[in-house]
Amino acid sequence: MMKFLRVLPFFLIASTANAEPPIESEVCLYNGTPAGVIATVAAARQGHTVSLVAINAHTGGVG
Repeated sequence: MMKFLRVLPFFLIASTANAEPPIESEVCLYNGTPAGVIATVAAARQGHTVSLVAINAHTGGVG
């Protein structure tokens, strides 16, 4: 356990050293399905800044 506690600070520093800057938006949709894409486009057309987060390889499609 003590060895883990000695390594933990180095891991935390290494994991944040190359962190991407945060993305700021008014609307964030976590859905890459067709409904998520449509909702993202609708919010953007209304003048909001939007972010679409999709975890699958086929954004906007099933499969």
